[in-house]
Amino acid sequence: LDRVQSILRSVTGLYGGMHKKKKKNKKNGKRKEYRNHARVSTEPDASEILDGPPYLIKESDIMGRCDRCDWPMCSLECPGLYTPNGHSREECSLLSSASNKTFKASPINNVYNTIVPLRCLLLKESNPVKWEVLSTMEAHNDIRKNIPSIWANNQTSVVDQIRTRWGITKYSEEELHTICGILEVNCFEIGQNGMSLRALFPVAFLVCHDCIPNTGHIDQDYHMIVRNSVPLKAGDPITLSYALTLQPTFKRREHLKESKFFECVCSRCSDPTESGTYLSAMKCQKCNDGLVLSTDPLKADAIWKCNSTQCTGFSLTADDVNVLMER
Repeated sequence: LDRVQSILRSVTGLYGGMHKKKKKNKKNGKRKEYRNHARVSTEPDASEILDGPPYLIKESDIMGRCDRCDWPMCSLECPGLYTPNGHSREECSLLSSASNKTFKASPINNVYNTIVPLRCLLLKESNPVKWEVLSTMEAHNDIRKNIPSIWANNQTSVVDQIRTRWGITKYSEEELHTICGILEVNCFEIGQNGMSLRALFPVAFLVCHDCIPNTGHIDQDYHMIVRNSVPLKAGDPITLSYALTLQPTFKRREHLKESKFFECVCSRCSDPTESGTYLSAMKCQKCNDGLVLSTDPLKADAIWKCNSTQCTGFSLTADDVNVLMER
């Protein structure tokens, strides 16, 4: 608290202000322009790696179990029983072979967190086309191995659970970790009315990230719709943001590094003014005129200084700025 108060004596608070530029509508030769309409839309028969509605959203007071493998289900009349997108026959056969069915005594949310990687791996035999798409997704194993909190958690909750506690050794540790990485790196959060789910989309994962995206996306009935937010010409790259666009640069880059395992160097992240929005800036208390900006936004430990030529010598460390931003 003392440190925050000390810093606040020098800095008033966050400064923000969007500067919008009007763009002229131009046509370049025969290149076609696209307005606000769906550019990427997944359809029920050709989209999700694991498609279909969820069969268990929350714990039910009435629980049932598969009469073949004892897998916990919402009821004996579960619509997902023995269906390709639910508790499939392939999954049932694999779980029936488990030497130690500890999932019978485990909390329901734990076993469903574990079953998702298995369902992905089962696509090898049950749906080779979907497996081919899934296997092209990035897992970043080389980076994730060096993050103990992530790798160790997957080792305990997924790898050891399946191979040691359940006794299912059909898939190697490397295969299981790779699927965990694919889910962590490529999943989108979907869900409405307070419900949050993870979903893989074989088209959307190909769309590049940019902190000034030219599209926005929504989920509708568990399907993803991407619409352009600015006019696009044929051949233009389609981008979306994996971070919250209203967050300042250091928060976006922190999120992307921790969850998507890359450091963004887009034009907005490289610009101390964030393309003229000054979203990361703080008003200088010393001169009451300039704005305090990072001297190098691509370096997390860079010094922050006032941009006014009339104000000299005022600066903040990156740690001081972090303390202020976290208040």
